[in-house]
Amino acid sequence: MNHPQTIEQVGYKHPWVACILLLPQLAISVTFFYWPMASEFHQSLFQTDPFGFSQQYVGLKNFTSLLGSPEFWHSFLVSVVMAALITVGVMALTLVLSTMVNSVRSKPLSLLYRTFFMLPYAIAPPVTGMIWLFVLSPSVGIIPHLLSSFGISWNPALNPTNAFILVTVAAIWNQIGYNFLFYLAAHKGIPGALYEAATLDNAKTVRKFTKITVPMLKSMSLYLVIVNFIYSFCYIVGLIDVTTKGGPTNSTNVLVYETYQKGFVNNNVGMGAVLSVLLLIIVAGLVYIQCRFLKPKADYA
Repeated sequence: MNHPQTIEQVGYKHPWVACILLLPQLAISVTFFYWPMASEFHQSLFQTDPFGFSQQYVGLKNFTSLLGSPEFWHSFLVSVVMAALITVGVMALTLVLSTMVNSVRSKPLSLLYRTFFMLPYAIAPPVTGMIWLFVLSPSVGIIPHLLSSFGISWNPALNPTNAFILVTVAAIWNQIGYNFLFYLAAHKGIPGALYEAATLDNAKTVRKFTKITVPMLKSMSLYLVIVNFIYSFCYIVGLIDVTTKGGPTNSTNVLVYETYQKGFVNNNVGMGAVLSVLLLIIVAGLVYIQCRFLKPKADYA
């Protein structure tokens, strides 16, 4: 049985030594995380004029006003649906790709595949948006030209469904590298004896995938579900800003972009702060779910 070690047991004769070593990280956390978070909570209780010269305490009025707004619930619904589609799409795609690459025996070819699938993650979301805006452009894009040959019209600037698909596809492509890397690493932890036993039982490739690979990657899949949801809720503002700007008809106006619009474009600091607080609560809830379901597995290991 392992017992937690005290400071003296790990080599620190004086507790203040450990405190000094922690100071740089504590300073960074307080400056760039806790202080801005407290400032947002404080700002959400005030109504500030557009120029920032005066503010009036309104308590929870900003929260009640926002929660009673149909626009907020529309943005929330768009955020949830888009996050679900991005998460399912990127995880299903990378699970298949990582399984195929893991089965490649040639090291140079395997390295080539890994590099190819990791490249999208090295591209910033706004640049990703510009790439897919060009690829799916109704005037010069290859894919819209192919769709038009089948009688399918494509114009994300006018069609809300097309705009939603554009943002979702771009976000999935941007996250391929991150999910691929983690799934590929998780594949290395699956005992090869399981596949050998399945081969002796004449199991087909699909059966090996569904009965061995998918169950053995359950913990990694749970982790990636949470990470992809957080990415979809918080990190696609740049992608949306360069592609659809939340339109048309607010079809891609997710919560994080609504926060940007209210806080920085419309100078409604109070409402922007309220949306930031709500996003923080949502992300904290996702992190809690992740820790709650992954903790027993970690303790077992």
